[in-house]
Amino acid sequence: LRHWLACFDQMAKRSPVSAGFLLQVCKQALKYCRKRRYAISNVLDDMVVGDVGKKAEVSERVLTNKELGELLSALVDKIFPPYYSALIRLLIVFGCRTTELRRSEVQEWDFKEMLWTVPKEHSKTKVAIFRP
Repeated sequence: LRHWLACFDQMAKRSPVSAGFLLQVCKQALKYCRKRRYAISNVLDDMVVGDVGKKAEVSERVLTNKELGELLSALVDKIFPPYYSALIRLLIVFGCRTTELRRSEVQEWDFKEMLWTVPKEHSKTKVAIFRP
């Protein structure tokens, strides 16, 4: 446990939120390994984010006009690979979450009505979303 704590402590000095996120990811990885019998370790089971760092705060941040302009300029200058350029453009147009867009399927898109229906299974709020 002390080796884990040393790692989390070092990260928490500069980025406590990242340290908390790292704990969650490590716990997930250990659980994955345990279930598949690759390795058995419960060393992090009793740890919570507050023990090593802190949770990210919920924010309502949006891009400023200047930031949006810089992002659009970067898209025009083609500094991103094509996949990310397309992803960013769609995120800007629809104002959606990245996960909703990445998980979307062809049948969700009605090009005749120009409507994208995000099913409740892909929505964070578990409610279907209709985006024109």
